[in-house]
Amino acid sequence: MRSKSTGNDEGKASHIGNNNVRNSKDQHINRNNNYDKPNRLFNRDEVSPGFREPYIIRGYRKPNVSFKESLQGIFRLNNETFNIWSHVLATLYFIVRYSILLLELRKPESSQKDFFYPMLSSAIGTCTVFGMSSIAHIFNSKSEHMHSVFYFLDYAGISIYTYTSGQVMYFYNRPINTGWQVFESASLYTAIGASLSFLSTFLSCLVKYAFKRHKVYGAMARVVAVFAGWFNTVLSLVVGVTICTCHAVTTCQSFLPCNDTMVSHFKRHCFYSIAGGMIYGSRLPERLLPGKFDMIAVFTIPIIPQVLQYSANITAFWSCSIL
Repeated sequence: MRSKSTGNDEGKASHIGNNNVRNSKDQHINRNNNYDKPNRLFNRDEVSPGFREPYIIRGYRKPNVSFKESLQGIFRLNNETFNIWSHVLATLYFIVRYSILLLELRKPESSQKDFFYPMLSSAIGTCTVFGMSSIAHIFNSKSEHMHSVFYFLDYAGISIYTYTSGQVMYFYNRPINTGWQVFESASLYTAIGASLSFLSTFLSCLVKYAFKRHKVYGAMARVVAVFAGWFNTVLSLVVGVTICTCHAVTTCQSFLPCNDTMVSHFKRHCFYSIAGGMIYGSRLPERLLPGKFDMIAVFTIPIIPQVLQYSANITAFWSCSIL
């Protein structure tokens, strides 16, 4: 009897062991099936470090996808949905607005046809920054390597925008008789603008990889990166509004102070740019409550700095259009 009982016990143990193995395999198969579901969202610990964003815990798209799957992901809710559509719509908006204005300036009878090329420069920069951002957010889940490549292009797009905007403001709105060499030499101003744009791109790329463990330095570098390029855009405007007068002949002269509409656009542009840059650099409010805004962030977190950024670009657009 004892040996029979022992045999039964061994049989039961073997049966239980087989069931455990079967259940483990089923769970593994289920996990694989869930992984392959196109609509599935991933947590932070389920994706490689290269795909992770600071303070965002959930809502990640499936990593290592094809270009087709990346495009299909545009129409699915995840923590990039708002980023994608906000940049795509902004790109389309500025393409339409600049096209209308450029066609008007291109007409032979236009009294402002000399402004065609500076406006074209502004159009290239503005459409590039939003276009590259759209591409980066759409395809950044293709692979870790492509994730880095697309975001580096995104940072480069920001620098292209600040450089082209600086060219517009310098050649068509710089103050005269300032005694400042930077406003007397186009080569010097262009070199400074290119250097600031390069610095902006370099710091943005550096923050993403070199300062991951140093959050304070990373936040500082992000803010510096934003304002390094922006400084090139507004330098001539700041000097014209704060130091010069439109009535002077032999001293610092600028037509900005006498143009109330231009001054109003300039002030709003500065406010939107500074506020948006500070929020972007400090990663508020998700920094204060990590993981609490992951899916809500699709609609709330990016909208604050991005609305400010779009508002800044729109005011810059209208400032250029009334030069």
